[in-house]
Amino acid sequence: MRIFLAGPFFNNECSKVLTNLLNFLEHNLHYTVFCAMRDGCLVPKDATEETRQKYFLLDVTKTQWADCLVALLDYPLPVYQKLILQEKTPEGISQNSILLPDTGTVFEMGLAYAYEKPIIGFAKDIQSLNLMLAQSCKIIVSNQDKLKKALSEIEYNTLKNTPSGKGLFQL
Repeated sequence: MRIFLAGPFFNNECSKVLTNLLNFLEHNLHYTVFCAMRDGCLVPKDATEETRQKYFLLDVTKTQWADCLVALLDYPLPVYQKLILQEKTPEGISQNSILLPDTGTVFEMGLAYAYEKPIIGFAKDIQSLNLMLAQSCKIIVSNQDKLKKALSEIEYNTLKNTPSGKGLFQL
């Protein structure tokens, strides 16, 4: 099975999580994986329009090529990048962290959904996920063992054959 691994790689913490997932998919499960972080989509800020178009089309083509998209939906942010929502409640001030999804991953998920590819969300905290992202996933998993099971079910067509989001459950 061919997998498109989507996720942010804009800081060391994110890159480590993505690299661990990539190694797990390739070395433990022996899947063929495209991951923009590794496979050529690091575009310098001063890249030409031609170079930007080349990498954009590579990303789109690999989304079409994949049998499944695995999306890293929650990821470690350094303290200085975290956003806190403060809300006044009858009990006082409530503070909640806000997860800002990676825009590249959001685009790739939308594209995979349009191509009718199954999407597996990888997230430890399903409660803080954006509704649209959560509903586009066939399934959301919280660890590598559950990812392995979900991929096996997709590969052998035992996961409910419904459009993404309609059979959403969390392993």
